[in-house]
Amino acid sequence: MKKNDIVYICSPLSAPTKEGIRQNMEKAAHYARLVSGTFGCRAIAPHSFLPEYLDDNIPEEREAGLAFGLSILRLSKAIIVCGSRISSGMRGEIEMAGELEIPAYALLEQEGGAMLAEIKETSGTALPDRKEGDAWKHIRVALHMEESGLCRDTFCTTEGPERYFNRSMADGTWYRASPAGNYCENDCTVRADIIFEVIAGGEVRCLDGNGDFPGKTPFTPFCEFEKALAADTLAAHPGLKDYQAMKEKLLSLPGGEAHAGPHGICDNWLYALDFGEETEEAVGKASWLGTEYQVLAVRYTHKPTGFAFRNYRFRRSGKAARTSSHDLLLYDWEEERKGENR
Repeated sequence: MKKNDIVYICSPLSAPTKEGIRQNMEKAAHYARLVSGTFGCRAIAPHSFLPEYLDDNIPEEREAGLAFGLSILRLSKAIIVCGSRISSGMRGEIEMAGELEIPAYALLEQEGGAMLAEIKETSGTALPDRKEGDAWKHIRVALHMEESGLCRDTFCTTEGPERYFNRSMADGTWYRASPAGNYCENDCTVRADIIFEVIAGGEVRCLDGNGDFPGKTPFTPFCEFEKALAADTLAAHPGLKDYQAMKEKLLSLPGGEAHAGPHGICDNWLYALDFGEETEEAVGKASWLGTEYQVLAVRYTHKPTGFAFRNYRFRRSGKAARTSSHDLLLYDWEEERKGENR
């Protein structure tokens, strides 16, 4: 796309109310100004002004408007898809662009400007809002990242154009997401007739979405899996202690009193362990998204005192000993285990 090229703005127009249509016309005009100003091209959005002059409810005038839009599309060097949904009219324009071999781009607005992402497929089921009656629509996605601090998991499509979706950890709601800006921010909620097939290891591991459908198996965030695993481990080993109890134990050992006060710096004391010399024992197993994990009791020795304890952790099965693992923040030590056996 070169400077002064004509490009076609493709964005929603239809809405339940006249005010909604007016707002969509204004958005289309905004997209045209943004694209023209950012990329130096001539962006045209026929639906930003034609409804002012042509009545969409009169067949002849509707046909004239569609013919005008098509004539502009034929002159265009690119079609720019804007907004958070794809209407049936937009789909027709996008498919026509594909037939005319006109490249398609998605407009991604961000602070201070915009960027374009190429849409590599413009036909078939690649675009998610295609609607045919009331049938369920399936979109295959894989976990892209989990942000427990933002209370969401982000997924990316595994087929067709790259698209992103967020799933709220709070209530399981799925949202469209934009890769532009900060951490794939939520856009609009996904339609209730969409079923997400969550893929891991080349297989469908769960079926989720905003609707209720037979066979729904909601996705479990990794942080929730970790919490459930900690609870299961505690149930299997009732005498385990939490991190606070472990901290108090280490600070109660000879020499620990110097680090136990409110102004003491205790980390150097607490973590003075024999890293690299620890031993491991597998005490359980679990599975998440088709991946097997081992629960480990890792025996550490506190170097200043010689005190030995076990820290319960988990790691993906098949990985070598002493490689990185996840901490369940559960502990026991010899005197506690003796107490269990009395």
